[in-house]
Amino acid sequence: MDLIIPDISLIIWNFLSIVNLILCIIAIIKLANNHSIVYRKKIAFLFAIIFLPFIGVLIYMAYHKKTKQQRA
Repeated sequence: MDLIIPDISLIIWNFLSIVNLILCIIAIIKLANNHSIVYRKKIAFLFAIIFLPFIGVLIYMAYHKKTKQQRA
């Protein structure tokens, strides 16, 4: 009986996909709970998060951090 061991690239790809999924879910929850963003911007960020997953999350997190600093 041969033991099937996945390739390291497959393991890394799966790990990055899971991290990306978690970041997308967190970003969508934060976006939904953020009342300081206008409705149109929320829709734009939601499309960015869904259609450009990793880049969209980074853009939203950078924007969210900037608006948080301006309120403080």
